[in-house]
Amino acid sequence: MDSFLSEIRDRLALEFKAESIEIVDFSAEHAGHTHGGHIPGHSVGTHIEVKLVSSLFAGQSRVNRERMIQKTLSPELLSGRIHALVLRLKSPEEL
Repeated sequence: MDSFLSEIRDRLALEFKAESIEIVDFSAEHAGHTHGGHIPGHSVGTHIEVKLVSSLFAGQSRVNRERMIQKTLSPELLSGRIHALVLRLKSPEEL
């Protein structure tokens, strides 16, 4: 796994005490696009899906869960380093 994606995975795992976490990179689907967030020089990690299970999500709405992740990743989102973020967030009870 790319070091950028590893850093994101490790930060989210620690912050959310993740029971499981998976990062799926679909940036290659956007390579060469003149729009849609492809960043020259960044072929990895601009478009990612995060699948995360955490007890911290128990009792939280989908919107609140997403806001929690977005806050943690705000530097990367605001800078454009992450252009597209798909979130699949569950509590252990929802499995």
